[in-house]
Amino acid sequence: MHSISDPPVLLINSNRTSPVSSSDTIPISLGYIGAFLRDNGFEIALWDDLKDRPLSLLKIREFILNRRPLYVAFSAYMENMEGIRLLAKFIKELDPRIPIVIGGPQATFMPTEALLDLRHVDVISRGEGEIVARDLACSLREGLPLSTVRGISYRVENRLYDNPMAEETGDDLDSYPSPYLTNVLDLSHKDTAILLTSRGCVYPCVFCYTPRAFHHKVKIHSIERVIEEIKYCVKKGLRQFWFADPNFSFSRKRLECLLDKIIEQNLDIRFWCQTRYDLVDASLLMKLKQAGAATIAYGMESGSPRVLDTIRKKLDLARLSQAIKLAQSFGVNVELFTLYGLPGETFADAYETVRFVKNHGVRIEGNSCSQQLQVYFGTEIQRDYKNFGIIPHPQYKPRYLSIGDDFETENLTSKEIKRLKAIWFINNAFFQEKVEARTDIFPLLSYLVHHAHYLDEEPEFYLYLTKLLCEVEEFELVYQYLNTAKASSQSWLKEWIRHVPFYRDSNSTARSGTKIILDIAGYLGERPIPSTSGRFWPLVIGEGRFLPDFESNLAGLKAGEERRFQVRFPHEYPDRELAGQDVTFMVRVHKVMEPLFVQGIEDIPSLGICNTYQPGDLDSLRKTREALYYIWLRSLNPEELMQSPERGLDLISKYLCLGKFTEAMALAETIFMMDGLGPKVTRVLMEGGLFEFALELINKAGWQDYESLIQQTRCYFSLKDYDRVLEILKKIYNERDLRVLYCLLDTYQKKGKAREVIEELKEKFLAGQINYSLLREEHRLKMAGTV
Repeated sequence: MHSISDPPVLLINSNRTSPVSSSDTIPISLGYIGAFLRDNGFEIALWDDLKDRPLSLLKIREFILNRRPLYVAFSAYMENMEGIRLLAKFIKELDPRIPIVIGGPQATFMPTEALLDLRHVDVISRGEGEIVARDLACSLREGLPLSTVRGISYRVENRLYDNPMAEETGDDLDSYPSPYLTNVLDLSHKDTAILLTSRGCVYPCVFCYTPRAFHHKVKIHSIERVIEEIKYCVKKGLRQFWFADPNFSFSRKRLECLLDKIIEQNLDIRFWCQTRYDLVDASLLMKLKQAGAATIAYGMESGSPRVLDTIRKKLDLARLSQAIKLAQSFGVNVELFTLYGLPGETFADAYETVRFVKNHGVRIEGNSCSQQLQVYFGTEIQRDYKNFGIIPHPQYKPRYLSIGDDFETENLTSKEIKRLKAIWFINNAFFQEKVEARTDIFPLLSYLVHHAHYLDEEPEFYLYLTKLLCEVEEFELVYQYLNTAKASSQSWLKEWIRHVPFYRDSNSTARSGTKIILDIAGYLGERPIPSTSGRFWPLVIGEGRFLPDFESNLAGLKAGEERRFQVRFPHEYPDRELAGQDVTFMVRVHKVMEPLFVQGIEDIPSLGICNTYQPGDLDSLRKTREALYYIWLRSLNPEELMQSPERGLDLISKYLCLGKFTEAMALAETIFMMDGLGPKVTRVLMEGGLFEFALELINKAGWQDYESLIQQTRCYFSLKDYDRVLEILKKIYNERDLRVLYCLLDTYQKKGKAREVIEELKEKFLAGQINYSLLREEHRLKMAGTV
């Protein structure tokens, strides 16, 4: 036996892409490893490094210096490698004797030469994580050399070694303790738990590394173990589960047994699972639904039979179509995993995938949001990418990163890949719901305007653009876009535009179809309810964005009138504080607007709409009603606008979002030389993509101070004038300025500088990041101590 005071193993879950509330941040793999290490007599510490809860460097420093862990291990993914590299450097500089280990999807098939770029990582784990972690811990505790540990690659000084792989373990996953039942995983702040009832996959898809990682086998947990874990999570207050098995219904008999147990024991859970469409039928779907299946995800990948054959995805689209409809008929939500940029895929092929998903009523969110193929280590595509028609971008990549999505193909140009990304993005349910709710209007408009050259053949582009532009009353822009629409959209738009309302000031009363702007104050008893209150709310009666009873109580009101009424909220209302409650409202109407309709696009200019608004609290509107804020800003004369130059900057930014570049440039020139505004103006111009004009203003002013030169490097870099960037950076080089180091690093990578030069500079950049983070943490502690 070994004492609990023995050095622990520190496991770090680095996931800066997701918040603590997301189930994505449950480190299930590290949890298994931690539970197995603890079961074998080792103390473990499992820490999170998350988007909204970054790991404190001061906490790491205290732990490393006081506990001197046996080793520190990270679960490596493509997207967290740079974060791992930073933390590894920090730990190694605290104590160079502590081994740093990486394992997981990105590491398993990573080339050993990657250790030459990962200067502060010592070991790559290639075998089954639990076994390698235990054997490594045993060898280090006993003072044995790394050569005794099977299933790893490692470095000693500058020499690299590959050890033989460990022997395969049995197929019974129950030999590994549960990370839940052993309390290794922290489920606080979570509403969904990840469960694995099996590991591995037997199918031959060329884009996936899972089959090779698990030797084309499936290993399973017993039904009893899975049920025990579900009960544990339910006791913790979690009733939503994500079964992360690559193929949940791999064994039908076993799955039916699991579902029967869930039903018999009345566990009352909801879950997500993924499987092959051809392993599910009506009887299994009925049982899945009874057990709590809310969503079933099928791997589709492509809507082209030819592409499916190329990637060895044995899939019949007609049968998949039937499976989708069957699941939907049982009330089970369907998600489809799809990719674009696949070998042999043309743009037309990829568009068929979009059509298939939309035609089957599959909501494009979550896993149904298609993404570009990621070429990972360990996949057949990565090993033979040239024969698969993958053309990597000509840029520097460290050896610990695979091709990823930095490529085009023999059949798809980079522009076509970007176009597909934009098409999927505007078909995303999240994007569409924001358009319908008219929230984040200017970010949405900015995306549409700046991607117009990719989206101008999509009818949805004109639909969303029109709705948002009408909200900010830019009717002339509506006409310009619709009048120049591609022929493929013209016939559809001609019919659709006849049903689009354009709103004009009116003295009439509020009724169905009118748009009103009003103040709302909601009360539960005598207590104000902030979520139901606000000023200058825009509302179209009958559109359904508010409760029907609320809207019906507005009928008959005129501008300037007030009304008090009560509304009962439905029992199923999402806000539990309001569900089933009677809420009293006080409303005051500022404006009533009548809808006008046109017979064709050519009639829009003749509408002559020019609504007037009484100035309100602009600072309040800036935060809460961006459309009205813009309309009022736009109506100010130059003298009024210059009374608050910050509003001028806001208006430039809004103009850029709308693509009104002439107006933005004119206003920028007007306020550029005002005291202290020049750098702010150029910053706004750069954020809006007007790098050439920003440079023109800086050069016209003749500014050569440090901050202006920094701005110039950003402009020249965006304009791909890398020689000019290097010329300026040579003048102002400052190792303590992360902006300088980052820009120089990016430029070297674009210019194809020698690997040694780039990696040396990256080390300096990492050192700067560490110092900056430490200073910020120490400052926060100091400020907290003075409160």
